[in-house]
Amino acid sequence: MRQETEFEVKLSPLRVWGMLADLRSYRYWHPRYVFGSDASLEASIDFSFLLFGERRVKSDVIITDLDKPREIGWQLKVSELLACFEEHYVVYPDGTGSRVCHSMEWRGITQIFFVRASNKLMNFLEAYDAAFCAYARRATRSGPTPNRHVRRSTLATQSRRAAND
Repeated sequence: MRQETEFEVKLSPLRVWGMLADLRSYRYWHPRYVFGSDASLEASIDFSFLLFGERRVKSDVIITDLDKPREIGWQLKVSELLACFEEHYVVYPDGTGSRVCHSMEWRGITQIFFVRASNKLMNFLEAYDAAFCAYARRATRSGPTPNRHVRRSTLATQSRRAAND
């Protein structure tokens, strides 16, 4: 079973891909996912996700696609027959921003359970895509802090007074 959504972000494809490839920051906009390390192709990464309520399921994911600045994807596999889950993000340039195609695919026997909940899965996809857009807006708005309200040390002010005499 495959679910797919598309959304637009007013950032460059490289910036969007960089945010998607920063797996440790997923906890800020995708609270169900927690990755153990950064992305590198064919790497096995510690991964945990909320399945039901507050219960976390821990497993390893393998980074299957890592094509800068276009695509990132990973695969969680219990066994080929039982459960195989793949998730991909593909970033396309679109005018002054980017268009992101987000897809999830379930294979194996557990697919039967997700077919019945396909509408709920689509709602999850759309909610997390909207959360990523909000995270991207917040990240671009928060620039460096201005220096005008920072107090100077007493040594800096004393030495300046001495030089002005």
